Amino acid sequence: MNCATHCSLDRQRGMATLLIALVLMMAITVITLSVARTGINQASIDNNQQWHDRLFVAAESAIERLLPVVSTFPETAWSSLPGNEQESWQQNEDDGRVSTELQVTRSPLPRRFLTVQALTRRSDGSGPGVQVTRRFRELSILSPLAELAPPLIIQGCPTDTAANQEVYPPNADSDDAGTAIWLTAGDCPVIDIDTHQGAIQPISLAGELWDALFTLDREAYAELAGQQQNLPDDQRRYWIATTDDLDSQGRWPRSLGSIDQHKLLYFPPEVGCPGFAAGVRIYGVVFIDTPCIGPLTLTSLDITGTLIINGRVNPGSGRVQIANIQIEDPRQAALRFPAFRLIRVPGSWRDF
Repeated sequence: MNCATHCSLDRQRGMATLLIALVLMMAITVITLSVARTGINQASIDNNQQWHDRLFVAAESAIERLLPVVSTFPETAWSSLPGNEQESWQQNEDDGRVSTELQVTRSPLPRRFLTVQALTRRSDGSGPGVQVTRRFRELSILSPLAELAPPLIIQGCPTDTAANQEVYPPNADSDDAGTAIWLTAGDCPVIDIDTHQGAIQPISLAGELWDALFTLDREAYAELAGQQQNLPDDQRRYWIATTDDLDSQGRWPRSLGSIDQHKLLYFPPEVGCPGFAAGVRIYGVVFIDTPCIGPLTLTSLDITGTLIINGRVNPGSGRVQIANIQIEDPRQAALRFPAFRLIRVPGSWRDF
């Protein structure tokens, strides 16, 4: 009987030992598989993270390469977006490892914003992609204030006005007519200039007239104009008048610009306000850096854009017509000058 009891206990111990061994082996197997799976998952996560970082850097690099050349795109490169006034430009790139879709969307003038988007993926189409979107403000020679400028800006009051002097604001001769004249030195007595229902608005500017209206100081502008001095006239955008440019009567004789190419003509203080010869027509901005005591013209002067006079003005007895660009071309809401730089709009990018 003692043997039977003993043998039974031995068998039970053996079975318990075997069961414990099996449980331990199963636990070790589960742990091993779990560790292996964790390693595989971690490797996959690391690989995906590496690809995400690579795609993100590729998207940012594509945007940085694009920014310096955006302003050189011809107008024909832009396509109108249906349903709004925005325009877009698109391009696809693929280096065999990463494919990149680039899109630039620009808002209409006068205040132009650019939204630049880069979408990068693996060239084989596997895995998630990365999208980076940034928004920029485009700046030209004109300051944000000057982009909204009326046809005539005077640091003073007009004198000796006549009935044949006209200023055409946007939407002239309608209830929606815009501002025709800014008076930067305060209000003036009654101004006998036909503004075609446009408002005459006193405006207070912080600082000097030039600094409020342009993004370059006079010295930088002189350098810019000097760089273009030897170009053909139809390619020069920035001009500085000199006494050598005047005709035998001491007047500015040359018409500048066109409906599709706007110019900036600056009369520095040493040249003064010489007035304009008969039939001069200018598309763009004319800035005269002194008061115009003598008449602007004795015959006729047409400026499509903006005339700015740093002082009071004597229009003279001739016919003077100053008009917003929209009057001649309804498709244009503002003057167009090449962009000098792009200003990042804070908080405007995202990636996913």
